[in-house]
Order: sequence, then C-alpha cells, then structure tokens
Amino acid sequence: MKSCQENAQYLAERLRQTWKFRILSKPIGAPVVTFSLVKKPGLTATTEHEVADRLRQFGWIVPAYTMAPYLEHVHVLRVVVREDFSRSQAEKLVNDLEIVMEQIQMSKTRSSTSLGDVLSAPTSASIEQEGYHSEGQVSGASDNRGKRARVIDQLQKLRP
Repeated sequence: MKSCQENAQYLAERLRQTWKFRILSKPIGAPVVTFSLVKKPGLTATTEHEVADRLRQFGWIVPAYTMAPYLEHVHVLRVVVREDFSRSQAEKLVNDLEIVMEQIQMSKTRSSTSLGDVLSAPTSASIEQEGYHSEGQVSGASDNRGKRARVIDQLQKLRP
C-alpha cells in the first residue's frame, strides 16, 4: 500500500509539473489522483471527457466525471493507482497525456483556421466578378483558388 501511495504522489507531482493540470486530490488516504485541466486564456478549450476519450488510443482507461449537483461545472479525471502501477507507468501516462493535449490543441487550431479560411475565401462567382481570367490571375487581386483548394484538402484529411 505504501508503494501505491508513493506512486500516486509521484504521478500527482509529475502532472502538476506540466502546468496543464490542477491536482484536486489530497496526498493522504486512498491512492487516487484526481485532476482537472488548467484553463488558460489563448488556448483552445477542451474538456476532460475529450482527454479521456483520446487517452484510450494509448490503452489508458482514465474516467472523466462531472461533479455532483451545484458543482456540475467542475469536470475531473481520476486515476486509481494499483499495486501493479509503477513509476515508469506513471511517467508514460504523463507523456501520453501531454501528447493527447498537443493533438487536441493542433486539431482544434487546424480545423478552426481551415474553416475560417474556407469561409473567408472568395467563391468562384466573386472571383469572376473581380475579373478572374482563365489564363492567370485575378485583376488587381491574388489568386485564392489555390488557397481554397488547399484548405478543402486539409478539411478532407480531418474527416474521420
């Protein structure tokens, strides 16, 4: 049991060191690490439930919970440290969590940028109105067809 407590404390400290997670559990009692995401301005919002879902691709089952009434706005992830959970596994979990967070950030940034580009890119009708010539460039404007095609290709790659 002492080994479980030590590994739980080690996991909690490693999560705290990433600056991406807030530890909510106390270091005494059951060897459980309960934590939530640190919400930072400028970062793409994600949820604990999304992190839990993505961790499954690495083989981890880390449940995400919504708290009881009057605390429904609080979401947590919970790891129960068992006797067969080693420090190297704790390190792997932290590394996998960081990868998941980076994947989520990249996919949300990429999809929001791509969608914004598609929505702001001119349509073929507006290109023709601006004087697009079949031989080359839009008179007085840059050719956005290539940009639009690249964005559409990126969106198609994002589809499941």
